[in-house]
Amino acid sequence: LECFEDIISLEVGDTGLSRAKTLEREFDVRQLYVKYEGDNPTGTQKDRIAFAQLYDALRREFKVVSLATCGNYGVAMALAADLAGIACKIFIPESYHTDRITEMETLSAEIIRIPGSYEDVVTESSRFAA
Repeated sequence: LECFEDIISLEVGDTGLSRAKTLEREFDVRQLYVKYEGDNPTGTQKDRIAFAQLYDALRREFKVVSLATCGNYGVAMALAADLAGIACKIFIPESYHTDRITEMETLSAEIIRIPGSYEDVVTESSRFAA
């Protein structure tokens, strides 16, 4: 658990703020800052929640995490699970296509394609987790 805590504190969520002076002038705002989440390990804001949920799975001594996704959250969970040594099963609608699926597979996630809508995939993922 301590090693995973170190990974979270060093790698996830400490993305910088940048002052947006052009937008301040355009919208007549005194000070405006933007946060760029692309500096997270998977380039998405989903890393923060994925690592927090994986940390909880570690505390509960789970051996597998399962989830439904169409992209960014799946890559974030696949990375967190891979670093933690927990199996990751990702349910994705059969009709959905993205390059992020290859990233998930590279991170040792098992991709499970389900026919139907995203809601059908969520239902199947929840059934698997029960």
